[in-house]
Amino acid sequence: MNPTIVKIIDLMFRGIPETEETSAIREELLTNSQARYEDLIASGLSPDDALGQVLDNLRSMENVLDEYRSGKGSRAADQSAGEEGPFARFEQMAEEIDRKMERIGDRVEDTAENAFTSVRNALDNAMQSVRNAMDGLGGSFRAGSEDTAAYTGQRFWQENTAWGNDDENTLTAVFQPGEVKRVSLHLVGEDVEAEPSPDGRVHVEINKADEPMFQLELLDGCLSLKRVRRRSDEQQDMETEELEGLGGIFAGIGKALRGVFHIDRTSGEPVRLLLPEGMELLTVQTTSGDIDLTGLRIGGLTAATTSGDIDMENSAVTGCAHLTSTSGDVEVSGCIFSESLSLNATSGDIDFTGDAPHLSANNVSGDTDLIGRMAQVKINSVSGDIDIRTETALESVQANTTSGDIEVVVPETVIPCVKTSTTCGSVNVHCPNDSASSVVIRLNSVSGDLTVTNF
Repeated sequence: MNPTIVKIIDLMFRGIPETEETSAIREELLTNSQARYEDLIASGLSPDDALGQVLDNLRSMENVLDEYRSGKGSRAADQSAGEEGPFARFEQMAEEIDRKMERIGDRVEDTAENAFTSVRNALDNAMQSVRNAMDGLGGSFRAGSEDTAAYTGQRFWQENTAWGNDDENTLTAVFQPGEVKRVSLHLVGEDVEAEPSPDGRVHVEINKADEPMFQLELLDGCLSLKRVRRRSDEQQDMETEELEGLGGIFAGIGKALRGVFHIDRTSGEPVRLLLPEGMELLTVQTTSGDIDLTGLRIGGLTAATTSGDIDMENSAVTGCAHLTSTSGDVEVSGCIFSESLSLNATSGDIDFTGDAPHLSANNVSGDTDLIGRMAQVKINSVSGDIDIRTETALESVQANTTSGDIEVVVPETVIPCVKTSTTCGSVNVHCPNDSASSVVIRLNSVSGDLTVTNF
């Protein structure tokens, strides 16, 4: 029995003559209040929030108990007064409380279902990104050869730098305009830096000491740089046999992590790219490295890192873009995306400023902040806050979170249709709300506050 509930009910009955009837009412209040408290806890409310709702219900009993305190309340008085006596009103009040709790339970169930969907979507996207990154790395490792002199990329490297600095420790591979349409990097712990090319050619720069650990290949317009390792067929067979018991994503992660521990360490210098405008596709996958993209003008983009950050600035992507970090932050500023943009993080923050007609974001334990011209926005989060500030291009917003707050700020010229659902949070709509509007904002949270306002 919750001691606070017992203490409050004892205070409520102070000064009331103890009779068989009042003792029965007190015991029924104790039993019902404790049962409701436990039901609210089971539905996901915090102990403080559950206790607050129970005490709110008890306050409505004060008038009834005052009549018993003054001696007017009795079962006989109820019978003489028909259904208007205090005991009858207590019965009616108890029934109303039961109906109210049933409605709250239904709402908790609906909101919890939305929250579960948010968690599932966020985790599915995060794990899919890990799977893609790890599978790519696994393929890179398998492409390795024992004979490092046989690497396809050996003929590409030159001892000068794309950045114009004469450095004997740097190698650069340069490709003519039109020779490369797509660039693909599959790395392990290396950082990646990409900037616009000043001469229309593709430049790839690495540290000279790392050259034996990379495979550079140009095939059918696709330039690929892969991290490889030297191992015998016997070692590979042993590793494959050890991993037979693993399945699905865990097998991919196991293979990739095993590869990380078995390959040689690089110098720690980043891999640098200079890319001309109009590159069809850039794909970057790395496990523990950061990805920095600045000033690019490309067709499509996929960037994924497991434990690094992704930072993208002042760039334009005309095709689809996917940015994913498992335990790092994803920050996009001053960028324009002509088609769909997907931002994913597991334990990092997501920050976006720019233009994106179709933007989706999935986050588990970080905050998500979006500012710019966004037509259709869909966000799933578990324990982070969501803040959205949109321009006039807005068409729809769907935001779901379990324990975070959601705030959407729209221009005064936008009159949305706002639909909200929260179990124990507050709802604040400080803008016109038109149920017939074509701009629909749907916000769902279990324990967070929901706010929609103008700027």
